[in-house]
Amino acid sequence: MAEATPISISTLDVQKIANLYQIMDDINQSFARIQNDVGERVAEILKNVIRATIGDPGLDENICSLIIRTIRTLTHQADLSPAERQLGVVRGALTYISMLLPVHPSILDYFQLHLDDLREFFGISE
Repeated sequence: MAEATPISISTLDVQKIANLYQIMDDINQSFARIQNDVGERVAEILKNVIRATIGDPGLDENICSLIIRTIRTLTHQADLSPAERQLGVVRGALTYISMLLPVHPSILDYFQLHLDDLREFFGISE
């Protein structure tokens, strides 16, 4: 099994989010511990949302920060064993991201396209 590759900070606008280095370090540590194919897919989905969110110059900095911090929560939950995951936290995070993304339809479309994959990984139903 391949290991999830970390997100490179050098390609991101680090001025957009306070403490981005620490947040991305937390996210990358969680990605590094996901050691199965399904986890790899989830990591790629979340990395793509992160890149698109930070890379969008028109996205409000507060919304961008909230999305990235919420993804950090999801990656922390993904890093836990299924028995240890707090499914209410996961459901809330997925819903919260969906609520924040309508300001950027292409990121929202991508996120919603993969929402079932995320739900399946975390073991939650709609």
